[in-house]
Amino acid sequence: MAEHVQECFKTHLVCPDFQPTQPHRSSSTYSCGTRLAWIEFPRYNDDDVKQWIYRCKTYFAIDGTPEEIKTKLIVVNLEGKALRWHTSMVKSFSLDNLIIWTEFKAVLTERFKVIYDDPMVDLLHLQQTGLVAEYQEFFWIRGF
Repeated sequence: MAEHVQECFKTHLVCPDFQPTQPHRSSSTYSCGTRLAWIEFPRYNDDDVKQWIYRCKTYFAIDGTPEEIKTKLIVVNLEGKALRWHTSMVKSFSLDNLIIWTEFKAVLTERFKVIYDDPMVDLLHLQQTGLVAEYQEFFWIRGF
């Protein structure tokens, strides 16, 4: 994973310069000055990255967000571990510009993917310790 992250940041596919519109700031949250300023952009700490990316893609699709500002919107909405990770990567690779959204999405997904235990491993380790009739009796007695 680290090699993939490093390669993406080393090649740093750079977003073209973009001059955003004036942002709209409310007292408690940040809203980008796009056409959907009334819809709060989803923030990300280190929850389920795939669901968060899905929400971002939906926001981008509804808003028609240009490719060149997608990563910028993402970065201003990172929090906690995700923001610390991004800051560290930018410093580590001395990036002056952000990588494009498709690359950033891949790197972010790799870094924050949820690692699930394989339930098949648990099933393979199951061992019968008694008779099936005893197992059935156990549940019948308890009313299951």
